[in-house]
Amino acid sequence: MPDQASMKNGAQVFMVSSMDPAHPGENVIDDDHGTYWLSTGLYPQEILLWLAAPTEVASVRVASTRVRRVRFEACPEEDPVMFGKLAEGEFEDMQGSGLQVRELRCSSQDGPTKFVRLLILSGWADFCSIHQIQVEGTAVEAPVPLQRRDARKVSVRMPSFRSTPGNVKSLEVDIPESKLLARDGHEPDAPRKPDGACPWKEPRP
Repeated sequence: MPDQASMKNGAQVFMVSSMDPAHPGENVIDDDHGTYWLSTGLYPQEILLWLAAPTEVASVRVASTRVRRVRFEACPEEDPVMFGKLAEGEFEDMQGSGLQVRELRCSSQDGPTKFVRLLILSGWADFCSIHQIQVEGTAVEAPVPLQRRDARKVSVRMPSFRSTPGNVKSLEVDIPESKLLARDGHEPDAPRKPDGACPWKEPRP
């Protein structure tokens, strides 16, 4: 069955919960295990995919590092608002020895799935990476040509992680120190200290 989440087939990344310009969401659907999306905040994390065509999803497959528990959800609607559970599972911690690769069989859906959401519920470390998401199933409608699809993507393709071709088993994900803390010493998603700015003017006495 064709991969309905592959970029080359017309799928798109609709939304991601963490934004790292060096590791954008599109890396999870580019068919390259050497590129990846990297989380930058607390769990849960989320990746929302717009499939190439409305699909009866049979299985989902994910390649990752430091992910512990995930849930896949499906939405049959034109706008990704209401979701139903597709599959859920827990991953073994590879402890840096290679990628976690897991395939999950999916439950039946109320209608052809247009959007698939990956929820990363917990991890084996503070940060995790997703290298590939595959969604296999039968397309029930013809794929929508790319030029006719609404450009609602939120992440931008940037230079990607370099790896040695064919050396996936020894692949390591480097999280630079500059990504762990922002310039003010906080985590990227942590609350900042108030800057003293006031959005309104104080009334005169």
